[in-house]
Amino acid sequence: HLKTFRKNYLQWIEDIRSGSLLKRFPNETETWVSDFGVAIIDFGGLNLQQFFTEAATKLAITNMNDLQRLHSHLSYGFIINANPLAHQLLNVAKPLMANLLERFDIHGTNSKKWMPALLKKIPRSQLPTALGGFKDFKPVAICDYI
Repeated sequence: HLKTFRKNYLQWIEDIRSGSLLKRFPNETETWVSDFGVAIIDFGGLNLQQFFTEAATKLAITNMNDLQRLHSHLSYGFIINANPLAHQLLNVAKPLMANLLERFDIHGTNSKKWMPALLKKIPRSQLPTALGGFKDFKPVAICDYI
């Protein structure tokens, strides 16, 4: 499963970089045109047991390093539900992805604090219910890459 995950993850990054990701999803009402995106990374549920092995920690850092390749395609981002373990992981990854992380607002686990921050930059209609969006939210597309 890990090889499939890595393959799909790297393909997702390349699809964003090349602009081919949006072309995969038909849109009858408007033309997809965007050089920049917004990222929301949710560390909800992250726990110490998930990092008991060296391989798991290495995978997390490698994946974060790979995200650095999206630096020029990202307007801004949010990291939410960052518990102390997530903060440690981000501190370790900072030297690898400082240019990317400077575009992110990092928020803890209190949704009453991070949800208003998301809603200041992202319309409620563009967010799923769990992130403060409307109950009738329907995504434009679902990417089953990861």
